[in-house]
Amino acid sequence: MHSSCRPVPGPDSLTRWSEAVDAGARGWYAASLTGARSLRRDADPAVRSLSASLEGSLLRQLGRYADAAVRDGAALVDSGFSRATGPRRAIDVDAVVDALVGLAADAIGPRRLARADALLTRAESVLATRPGHERVSLRVLWVRAEVAMASGDARRALDAAEASVRAARQFRSPRHLVKSRVVHAAALLVAGDHAGAATAARSARDDAVAAELLPLAWASACLSEACGDRDASGVRRGFEVAIRSRGGQFS
Repeated sequence: MHSSCRPVPGPDSLTRWSEAVDAGARGWYAASLTGARSLRRDADPAVRSLSASLEGSLLRQLGRYADAAVRDGAALVDSGFSRATGPRRAIDVDAVVDALVGLAADAIGPRRLARADALLTRAESVLATRPGHERVSLRVLWVRAEVAMASGDARRALDAAEASVRAARQFRSPRHLVKSRVVHAAALLVAGDHAGAATAARSARDDAVAAELLPLAWASACLSEACGDRDASGVRRGFEVAIRSRGGQFS
């Protein structure tokens, strides 16, 4: 069947995917991974792609980069990405961009930064023809900032991180705003603004805890520790214990 004739995914599949995303955001890794994997054989390839991207993201958060790359590669295949025709439906746009961004993030660890940059450029070209799609647009900005940080380009990292904070405020998703602020704190640290980074990290951590966003609370604590916060190490370890209790096993 031609991709333009694909039916809209059933609400049950998208609800299950959304629930899995929410579980992962709160640190319930076992539940989130189970939810993502339950959609591997969904009738709609875009749903399969989104679930594979989610699984890749969860695995990457836990340090399992090679496994994440496998799932992100599967996500790109299921997304039906084609430079010639481009994605047809809104959900196809999200699937393609999620997969490309996931693969770009996977490339940062092994320092394949040119590959990461090329993948993000592809994602941006898809979004350029289909305005909106705030969630995946934010993911592009986050990974843009991460690539810039990995390359030591503090100015580009700050530009991308600041753009993500502005976009997240317009998106009006507390979770996405906290994540953008965590990325911004990291960019400040790379830029040498230790005081600004420490303040930003602590503020993001407080809001992450209040919103029960355990992985972001942990990431903020890691940044606070890097900024020299004497109490952050114990706080980080506490978050790690909680994450492990929810099925998140760091590699």
